[in-house]
Amino acid sequence: MNMPKKVAAILAAVMTAAVLLLRVTLTPLMQDSDTGVFHLSYIVIAVMTVSVIAFFVLTLIGKKGVGGVARPLVTPVAMVCVAAGAVLVLSSLYDVFNWVTLHRTPPPNATVTGKADAIFLILTIVFGVLGGVFLIRAGFAWSARHKSARGLSPLWALAPTLWIWMRLARYEMSYASAIDVSQSFYDFVMLIFTLLFLFAFARYVSGIDGGKKPRMILPYALCTALFSLSGTLTRLVMYNLQDSMAYTASELAGFADFGIGLFALIFAFSLAFSREKLEPSPYEEGEEEAVTAYPGAVVAAEEQPEEPEAWPSLRNSPIAAPVEADVDTGADDAAAADDDASNVDASNIDALIDQFKSGRDGDSND
Repeated sequence: MNMPKKVAAILAAVMTAAVLLLRVTLTPLMQDSDTGVFHLSYIVIAVMTVSVIAFFVLTLIGKKGVGGVARPLVTPVAMVCVAAGAVLVLSSLYDVFNWVTLHRTPPPNATVTGKADAIFLILTIVFGVLGGVFLIRAGFAWSARHKSARGLSPLWALAPTLWIWMRLARYEMSYASAIDVSQSFYDFVMLIFTLLFLFAFARYVSGIDGGKKPRMILPYALCTALFSLSGTLTRLVMYNLQDSMAYTASELAGFADFGIGLFALIFAFSLAFSREKLEPSPYEEGEEEAVTAYPGAVVAAEEQPEEPEAWPSLRNSPIAAPVEADVDTGADDAAAADDDASNVDASNIDALIDQFKSGRDGDSND
Protein backbone atom coordinates (compact mmCIF):
# COMPACT_ATOMS: atom_id res chain seq x y z
CA MET A 1 0.00 0.00 0.00
CA ASN A 2 1.42 3.39 -1.05
CA MET A 3 -0.60 5.53 1.33
CA PRO A 4 2.21 5.93 3.95
CA LYS A 5 4.64 6.91 1.20
CA LYS A 6 2.17 9.49 -0.12
CA VAL A 7 1.75 10.89 3.39
CA ALA A 8 5.55 11.08 3.75
CA ALA A 9 5.90 13.03 0.49
CA ILE A 10 3.20 15.52 1.47
CA LEU A 11 4.68 15.80 4.95
CA ALA A 12 8.09 16.60 3.45
CA ALA A 13 6.69 19.54 1.52
CA VAL A 14 4.86 20.85 4.60
CA MET A 15 7.83 20.43 6.93
CA THR A 16 10.20 22.05 4.43
CA ALA A 17 8.01 25.15 4.49
CA ALA A 18 7.78 24.98 8.30
CA VAL A 19 11.54 24.65 8.77
CA LEU A 20 12.12 27.50 6.32
CA LEU A 21 9.79 29.74 8.29
CA LEU A 22 11.46 28.81 11.58
CA ARG A 23 14.98 29.38 10.27
CA VAL A 24 14.08 32.74 8.75
CA THR A 25 12.42 33.83 11.99
CA LEU A 26 14.87 32.43 14.52
CA THR A 27 18.26 32.73 12.79
CA PRO A 28 18.69 36.50 13.34
CA LEU A 29 17.78 35.98 17.01
CA MET A 30 20.46 33.32 17.49
CA GLN A 31 23.41 35.63 16.85
CA ASP A 32 25.76 36.33 19.72
CA SER A 33 25.92 40.08 20.33
CA ASP A 34 29.56 39.92 21.43
CA THR A 35 31.15 37.60 18.88
CA GLY A 36 28.62 37.75 16.04
CA VAL A 37 28.55 33.94 15.85
CA PHE A 38 25.21 32.25 15.19
CA HIS A 39 24.20 29.49 17.55
CA LEU A 40 22.01 26.53 16.83
CA SER A 41 18.30 26.75 17.40
CA TYR A 42 17.17 23.67 19.30
CA ILE A 43 13.64 24.27 18.11
CA VAL A 44 14.73 24.00 14.48
CA ILE A 45 16.87 20.93 15.23
CA ALA A 46 13.97 19.26 17.05
CA VAL A 47 11.60 19.87 14.14
CA MET A 48 14.16 18.56 11.66
CA THR A 49 14.85 15.46 13.75
CA VAL A 50 11.16 14.61 14.13
CA SER A 51 10.67 15.12 10.40
CA VAL A 52 13.55 12.82 9.48
CA ILE A 53 12.26 10.10 11.80
CA ALA A 54 8.78 10.42 10.34
CA PHE A 55 10.14 10.14 6.79
CA PHE A 56 11.97 6.91 7.54
CA VAL A 57 9.08 5.36 9.47
CA LEU A 58 6.45 6.16 6.85
CA THR A 59 8.53 5.13 3.85
CA LEU A 60 9.92 1.92 5.33
CA ILE A 61 6.56 0.53 6.49
CA GLY A 62 6.05 -2.82 4.80
CA LYS A 63 8.48 -4.82 2.73
CA LYS A 64 7.79 -3.27 -0.64
CA GLY A 65 10.04 -0.61 -2.07
CA VAL A 66 9.31 2.01 -4.69
CA GLY A 67 8.63 1.26 -8.33
CA GLY A 68 9.22 3.16 -11.53
CA VAL A 69 7.94 6.51 -12.73
CA ALA A 70 5.56 6.66 -15.70
CA ARG A 71 3.50 9.33 -17.42
CA PRO A 72 2.16 11.82 -16.54
CA LEU A 73 4.45 12.09 -13.51
CA VAL A 74 7.61 11.42 -15.48
CA THR A 75 7.33 14.70 -17.39
CA PRO A 76 7.86 17.08 -14.44
CA VAL A 77 10.55 14.79 -13.02
CA ALA A 78 12.45 14.80 -16.31
CA MET A 79 12.18 18.58 -16.65
CA VAL A 80 13.45 19.22 -13.12
CA CYS A 81 16.24 16.67 -13.62
CA VAL A 82 17.43 18.49 -16.73
CA ALA A 83 17.19 21.84 -14.93
CA ALA A 84 19.15 20.55 -11.93
CA GLY A 85 21.86 19.21 -14.22
CA ALA A 86 22.08 22.50 -16.09
CA VAL A 87 22.38 24.47 -12.85
CA LEU A 88 25.12 22.10 -11.65
CA VAL A 89 27.11 22.56 -14.86
CA LEU A 90 26.73 26.35 -14.82
CA SER A 91 27.67 26.55 -11.13
CA SER A 92 30.82 24.52 -11.75
CA LEU A 93 31.81 26.69 -14.70
CA TYR A 94 31.13 29.81 -12.64
CA ASP A 95 33.48 28.50 -9.94
CA VAL A 96 36.16 28.01 -12.58
CA PHE A 97 35.68 31.59 -13.78
CA ASN A 98 35.99 33.02 -10.27
CA TRP A 99 39.02 30.88 -9.52
CA VAL A 100 40.89 31.86 -12.70
CA THR A 101 39.99 35.54 -12.87
CA LEU A 102 39.42 36.59 -9.26
CA HIS A 103 41.41 33.85 -7.46
CA ARG A 104 38.35 33.24 -5.35
CA THR A 105 37.22 29.69 -4.64
CA PRO A 106 33.79 28.38 -3.61
CA PRO A 107 32.99 27.81 0.10
CA PRO A 108 34.12 26.81 2.62
CA ASN A 109 37.50 28.37 1.68
CA ALA A 110 37.78 31.78 0.07
CA THR A 111 41.15 30.90 -1.49
CA VAL A 112 43.19 27.78 -2.11
CA THR A 113 44.82 26.75 1.15
CA GLY A 114 47.21 24.11 -0.18
CA LYS A 115 47.87 21.44 -2.79
CA ALA A 116 45.32 19.04 -1.34
CA ASP A 117 42.65 21.73 -1.36
CA ALA A 118 43.50 22.56 -4.98
CA ILE A 119 43.26 18.89 -6.01
CA PHE A 120 39.90 18.43 -4.34
CA LEU A 121 38.66 21.69 -5.85
CA ILE A 122 39.64 20.55 -9.36
CA LEU A 123 37.94 17.19 -8.80
CA THR A 124 34.85 18.98 -7.48
CA ILE A 125 34.60 21.04 -10.65
CA VAL A 126 35.27 18.08 -12.97
CA PHE A 127 32.72 15.82 -11.33
CA GLY A 128 30.30 18.74 -11.09
CA VAL A 129 30.36 19.17 -14.87
CA LEU A 130 30.17 15.41 -15.51
CA GLY A 131 27.40 15.00 -12.94
CA GLY A 132 25.39 17.83 -14.41
CA VAL A 133 25.69 16.40 -17.91
CA PHE A 134 24.58 13.01 -16.60
CA LEU A 135 21.48 14.50 -14.99
CA ILE A 136 20.65 16.25 -18.26
CA ARG A 137 21.15 12.97 -20.14
CA ALA A 138 18.96 11.07 -17.67
CA GLY A 139 16.21 13.68 -17.87
CA PHE A 140 16.08 13.56 -21.66
CA ALA A 141 16.10 9.75 -21.61
CA TRP A 142 13.14 9.67 -19.22
CA SER A 143 11.25 12.21 -21.28
CA ALA A 144 11.85 10.32 -24.54
CA ARG A 145 10.75 6.96 -23.13
CA HIS A 146 7.90 8.38 -21.04
CA LYS A 147 9.08 6.37 -18.02
CA SER A 148 12.03 6.14 -15.65
CA ALA A 149 14.79 4.69 -17.83
CA ARG A 150 17.19 2.20 -16.31
CA GLY A 151 20.39 0.68 -17.61
CA LEU A 152 22.33 3.96 -17.89
CA SER A 153 26.09 3.86 -17.43
CA PRO A 154 26.86 2.94 -13.78
CA LEU A 155 30.22 4.73 -13.80
CA TRP A 156 28.79 7.93 -15.27
CA ALA A 157 25.92 7.75 -12.77
CA LEU A 158 28.45 8.04 -9.93
CA ALA A 159 29.63 11.48 -11.12
CA PRO A 160 27.05 13.48 -9.06
CA THR A 161 27.92 11.35 -6.02
CA LEU A 162 31.62 12.03 -6.44
CA TRP A 163 30.88 15.74 -6.84
CA ILE A 164 29.22 15.95 -3.44
CA TRP A 165 31.87 13.68 -1.92
CA MET A 166 34.64 16.05 -3.03
CA ARG A 167 32.75 18.93 -1.46
CA LEU A 168 32.62 17.03 1.81
CA ALA A 169 36.35 16.36 1.57
CA ARG A 170 37.07 20.06 1.10
CA TYR A 171 34.82 20.88 4.03
CA GLU A 172 36.64 18.42 6.31
CA MET A 173 39.98 19.95 5.33
CA SER A 174 38.83 23.51 5.86
CA TYR A 175 38.88 25.73 8.90
CA ALA A 176 35.09 25.65 9.08
CA SER A 177 35.08 22.03 10.23
CA ALA A 178 37.46 22.83 13.09
CA ILE A 179 35.42 25.62 14.65
CA ASP A 180 32.13 25.40 16.48
CA VAL A 181 29.75 22.97 14.77
CA SER A 182 26.87 25.34 15.32
CA GLN A 183 28.04 27.48 12.41
CA SER A 184 27.92 24.65 9.85
CA PHE A 185 25.61 22.01 11.30
CA TYR A 186 22.78 22.53 8.80
CA ASP A 187 25.16 22.54 5.82
CA PHE A 188 26.99 19.43 6.99
CA VAL A 189 23.79 17.43 7.41
CA MET A 190 22.62 18.70 4.01
CA LEU A 191 25.78 17.38 2.34
CA ILE A 192 25.46 14.01 4.08
CA PHE A 193 21.87 13.40 2.97
CA THR A 194 22.63 14.69 -0.53
CA LEU A 195 25.48 12.20 -0.77
CA LEU A 196 23.21 9.33 0.31
CA PHE A 197 20.45 10.37 -2.09
CA LEU A 198 22.73 10.76 -5.12
CA PHE A 199 24.34 7.38 -4.45
CA ALA A 200 20.91 5.72 -4.18
CA PHE A 201 19.83 7.54 -7.34
CA ALA A 202 22.90 6.22 -9.19
CA ARG A 203 21.92 2.67 -8.24
CA TYR A 204 18.35 3.35 -9.32
CA VAL A 205 19.08 4.68 -12.82
CA SER A 206 21.89 2.22 -13.55
CA GLY A 207 19.78 -0.81 -12.66
CA ILE A 208 22.64 -2.66 -10.97
CA ASP A 209 20.28 -3.95 -8.30
CA GLY A 210 18.80 -6.45 -10.74
CA GLY A 211 15.34 -4.90 -10.86
CA LYS A 212 14.72 -5.02 -7.11
CA LYS A 213 12.55 -2.27 -5.70
CA PRO A 214 14.80 0.11 -3.74
CA ARG A 215 13.59 1.18 -0.33
CA MET A 216 16.09 3.76 0.91
CA ILE A 217 16.00 6.15 -2.02
CA LEU A 218 12.65 7.65 -0.98
CA PRO A 219 13.60 8.65 2.61
CA TYR A 220 16.97 9.93 1.39
CA ALA A 221 15.21 12.06 -1.23
CA LEU A 222 12.80 13.51 1.31
CA CYS A 223 15.59 14.37 3.76
CA THR A 224 17.66 15.94 0.99
CA ALA A 225 14.72 18.09 -0.03
CA LEU A 226 14.14 19.18 3.59
CA PHE A 227 17.71 20.32 4.26
CA SER A 228 18.66 21.58 0.80
CA LEU A 229 15.56 23.64 0.08
CA SER A 230 15.29 25.12 3.57
CA GLY A 231 19.00 26.01 3.60
CA THR A 232 19.17 27.67 0.20
CA LEU A 233 15.88 29.53 0.57
CA THR A 234 16.93 30.78 4.01
CA ARG A 235 20.07 32.26 2.47
CA LEU A 236 17.98 33.89 -0.25
CA VAL A 237 15.66 35.49 2.30
CA MET A 238 18.58 36.74 4.38
CA TYR A 239 20.16 38.22 1.28
CA ASN A 240 16.97 40.11 0.48
CA LEU A 241 16.82 41.31 4.10
CA GLN A 242 20.42 42.52 3.72
CA ASP A 243 21.53 40.53 6.73
CA SER A 244 25.04 39.69 5.58
CA MET A 245 26.03 37.81 8.74
CA ALA A 246 23.04 35.50 8.58
CA TYR A 247 23.56 35.10 4.84
CA THR A 248 27.13 33.83 5.25
CA ALA A 249 26.20 31.61 8.21
CA SER A 250 25.02 28.91 5.78
CA GLU A 251 27.40 29.56 2.91
CA LEU A 252 27.71 25.97 1.67
CA ALA A 253 24.11 25.92 0.42
CA GLY A 254 24.21 27.23 -3.14
CA PHE A 255 22.26 27.18 -6.38
CA ALA A 256 23.32 23.63 -7.22
CA ASP A 257 22.03 22.42 -3.85
CA PHE A 258 18.69 24.09 -4.52
CA GLY A 259 18.44 22.30 -7.88
CA ILE A 260 19.29 18.93 -6.33
CA GLY A 261 16.85 19.52 -3.47
CA LEU A 262 14.01 20.47 -5.81
CA PHE A 263 14.70 17.44 -7.99
CA ALA A 264 14.75 15.20 -4.89
CA LEU A 265 11.35 16.51 -3.78
CA ILE A 266 9.69 16.10 -7.20
CA PHE A 267 11.31 12.70 -7.65
CA ALA A 268 10.06 11.57 -4.24
CA PHE A 269 6.52 12.67 -5.11
CA SER A 270 6.65 10.74 -8.38
CA LEU A 271 7.84 7.59 -6.62
CA ALA A 272 5.17 7.85 -3.94
CA PHE A 273 2.26 8.51 -6.31
CA SER A 274 3.26 6.30 -9.24
CA ARG A 275 2.23 2.66 -9.66
CA GLU A 276 4.64 1.81 -12.44
CA LYS A 277 6.41 -1.53 -12.00
CA LEU A 278 10.17 -1.40 -11.80
CA GLU A 279 11.67 -3.75 -14.38
CA PRO A 280 15.33 -4.63 -14.82
CA SER A 281 17.11 -3.37 -17.91
CA PRO A 282 17.43 -6.30 -20.36
CA TYR A 283 20.31 -4.72 -22.26
CA GLU A 284 22.98 -2.12 -22.04
CA GLU A 285 22.46 1.43 -23.17
CA GLY A 286 24.23 1.00 -26.53
CA GLU A 287 22.25 -2.13 -27.39
CA GLU A 288 19.02 -0.41 -26.50
CA GLU A 289 19.78 2.47 -28.84
CA ALA A 290 20.56 -0.01 -31.63
CA VAL A 291 17.24 -1.75 -31.14
CA THR A 292 15.44 1.60 -31.13
CA ALA A 293 17.13 2.69 -34.35
CA TYR A 294 16.55 -0.63 -36.14
CA PRO A 295 13.48 -2.27 -34.62
CA GLY A 296 13.63 -5.26 -36.97
CA ALA A 297 17.32 -5.95 -36.54
CA VAL A 298 17.01 -7.96 -33.33
CA VAL A 299 14.34 -10.59 -32.92
CA ALA A 300 14.17 -12.83 -29.91
CA ALA A 301 14.54 -16.54 -30.53
CA GLU A 302 11.23 -17.36 -28.92
CA GLU A 303 9.46 -14.99 -31.31
CA GLN A 304 10.58 -16.90 -34.44
CA PRO A 305 7.66 -18.63 -36.24
CA GLU A 306 7.43 -22.35 -35.71
CA GLU A 307 8.02 -24.66 -38.67
CA PRO A 308 4.79 -26.18 -40.05
CA GLU A 309 4.50 -29.93 -40.16
CA ALA A 310 4.29 -29.91 -43.99
CA TRP A 311 7.80 -28.46 -44.36
CA PRO A 312 9.78 -31.71 -43.73
CA SER A 313 7.82 -33.53 -46.46
CA LEU A 314 8.30 -30.57 -48.79
CA ARG A 315 12.07 -30.79 -48.32
CA ASN A 316 12.01 -34.45 -49.53
CA SER A 317 9.97 -33.65 -52.65
CA PRO A 318 11.57 -33.41 -56.14
CA ILE A 319 10.95 -29.65 -56.15
CA ALA A 320 13.20 -29.14 -53.14
CA ALA A 321 15.86 -31.55 -54.40
CA PRO A 322 17.79 -29.00 -56.51
CA VAL A 323 17.84 -26.56 -53.58
CA GLU A 324 19.31 -29.06 -51.15
CA ALA A 325 21.66 -30.66 -53.66
CA ASP A 326 25.38 -30.31 -53.22
CA VAL A 327 27.17 -27.56 -55.03
CA ASP A 328 29.16 -30.06 -57.09
CA THR A 329 25.97 -31.57 -58.64
CA GLY A 330 26.13 -29.26 -61.63
CA ALA A 331 29.69 -30.36 -62.38
CA ASP A 332 28.71 -34.04 -62.20
CA ASP A 333 25.82 -33.48 -64.65
CA ALA A 334 28.16 -31.79 -67.13
CA ALA A 335 30.62 -34.67 -66.94
CA ALA A 336 27.83 -37.19 -67.54
CA ALA A 337 26.64 -35.24 -70.59
CA ASP A 338 30.15 -35.32 -72.06
CA ASP A 339 30.32 -39.09 -71.61
CA ASP A 340 26.98 -39.54 -73.40
CA ALA A 341 28.13 -37.35 -76.26
CA SER A 342 31.34 -39.38 -76.70
CA ASN A 343 29.35 -42.65 -76.83
CA VAL A 344 27.15 -41.65 -79.83
CA ASP A 345 27.09 -44.41 -82.41
CA ALA A 346 29.40 -43.76 -85.37
CA SER A 347 26.81 -45.12 -87.80
CA ASN A 348 24.46 -42.37 -86.92
CA ILE A 349 27.16 -39.85 -87.84
CA ASP A 350 27.74 -41.56 -91.25
CA ALA A 351 24.01 -41.48 -91.99
CA LEU A 352 23.92 -37.77 -91.30
CA ILE A 353 26.87 -37.17 -93.66
CA ASP A 354 25.21 -39.17 -96.49
CA GLN A 355 21.96 -37.25 -96.04
CA PHE A 356 23.86 -33.97 -96.24
CA LYS A 357 25.64 -35.02 -99.49
CA SER A 358 22.41 -36.19 -101.12
CA GLY A 359 20.86 -32.83 -100.36
CA ARG A 360 23.70 -30.98 -102.12
CA ASP A 361 23.46 -33.20 -105.21
CA GLY A 362 19.78 -32.44 -105.44
CA ASP A 363 20.50 -28.75 -105.43
CA SER A 364 23.10 -29.01 -108.21
CA ASN A 365 20.69 -30.94 -110.52
CA ASP A 366 18.19 -28.22 -110.13
